[in-house]
Amino acid sequence: LAHLAGLADLLFAGPEEAGLLLGQGSGTTGASTFDEGEVLARKLGRLARGAVVLKLGALGALALSGDRVE
Repeated sequence: LAHLAGLADLLFAGPEEAGLLLGQGSGTTGASTFDEGEVLARKLGRLARGAVVLKLGALGALALSGDRVE
């Protein structure tokens, strides 16, 4: 899966999918704060060649493009 993520121009994931992509298993990578979500998005950003959108449930979502987080 990580190889396919590396080919994506835009990667959408929630914490569980991020855990699978990062080799941490399903459900082990929950992001309970926006700051934790940013750390997780940056880890995903190392895999993807494009932008990352991390879905954070009730917290909303964040987008990472290069070093810029929104």
